Amino acid sequence: MADALKPVYLLTGSDHPKIDRALTRLRARFGEDASERFSAATASGADTVAACNALGLFAAGGRLVLVDEVERWKAADAKEIAEYVRAPTPDTVLALIGDGIKRDSALAKACAKVGSLLVYEVQKRDLPKWVAEQFARIEARATADACRALVELVGDDLTELAVEVEKVAMWAAGEEIGAHDLKRLFE
Repeated sequence: MADALKPVYLLTGSDHPKIDRALTRLRARFGEDASERFSAATASGADTVAACNALGLFAAGGRLVLVDEVERWKAADAKEIAEYVRAPTPDTVLALIGDGIKRDSALAKACAKVGSLLVYEVQKRDLPKWVAEQFARIEARATADACRALVELVGDDLTELAVEVEKVAMWAAGEEIGAHDLKRLFE
C-alpha cells in the first residue's frame, strides 16, 4: 500500500529538478481531473484556502491543489494558510512550491506541523557530486573529472545541468563519460 498523503507539503530549495520529480510523483497519486494549479503571483492565501475547501466534481480519490511561487506571498497570506492547515479539508492535499523559503518562516513552521517541509538544496561546492548523482539516477557512468568539467562548462543552474546530463548520457550510449568527452562535445 502506498504511503498515506499528508494534508500539506511545502517544497523549496535550489534543486528544481528534484522538486519537479517530487511533484510528478505527487500528481501521479491523483486522477487527471483532481488537481488544480495556481501561482501565488495571482492567487492569494485566501484564494488558495477557498480552492482547497471547494468540493471537486471529479475528485472521488482526493484532490491536489498546487501553488507555485509562494515566496511572493505576504504575511497575511501565510497566516491564511496557517489557519487552514489547523483543520484541512479531508482528502485534499495542498502543495506549496517556493524559492528561498526559510525553515523558520511562519509558512514553513505551519506546514511542518501537519505536513512536510521538503527542502532540496544543493550548495555550489557540491555541484559535481550532484551531477554524479544525476548520471547515476539515469544509469549512466561518468568520471569525477567529467562531473566537475560539466559544472565548469554549463554553470550552476541545476535545471540546465540536468538537461545536459540527459543529453550527454544519451550521447554516451552506455559508455563511461570522461572530461575529454565533454570538452569535445562542448567545443
